[in-house]
Amino acid sequence: MVWPGSLRDSEGGESVFFCLIEGRGPHRVTWTRDSGKSIPKKASVTSSRLTIPNVSPDDEDFYICTVRNNYGMDVSRGELIVRRKY
Repeated sequence: MVWPGSLRDSEGGESVFFCLIEGRGPHRVTWTRDSGKSIPKKASVTSSRLTIPNVSPDDEDFYICTVRNNYGMDVSRGELIVRRKY
């Protein structure tokens, strides 16, 4: 499960998604975007955490966490909404 399921951050802020993992390991975690765009180059992935610094409207999307192990896979997603500066 991706937490939070919906994230509203101000433009220029930092957004962090966590992929909550259950079940037997080892786990392989990958992050993708629903739109098919690449994960932003400024983002960092540490195990099950996706951090996007200095968010911009270009970063708005559903972010998908896919977890695989020897028993199968699970997919979950969270939405990033960026509040624009005026």
